[in-house]
Amino acid sequence: MTKRAPTFDPTRRYTAEARRSGGWWALSVPELLGVHSQVRRLEQGEVMIRDAISLAFDIPAFDVKVCGPIPIVSPAVDELM
Repeated sequence: MTKRAPTFDPTRRYTAEARRSGGWWALSVPELLGVHSQVRRLEQGEVMIRDAISLAFDIPAFDVKVCGPIPIVSPAVDELM
């Protein structure tokens, strides 16, 4: 069984997740397979993931609604925090 390619829904707000990877934050949108980006600082994440969705679906960036990025940390790091 093959997976269907994700489609963009302009009425939906997508959630971006951020995971630490060395000196970078790796960004992804679980609802949209294949949409990824990276940033040095989390405050750059919303703009970058909006641009990644825009490029993936060939739509204007201002049509994309994003929540986050939400930092996802490992349980060990979570305990330290």
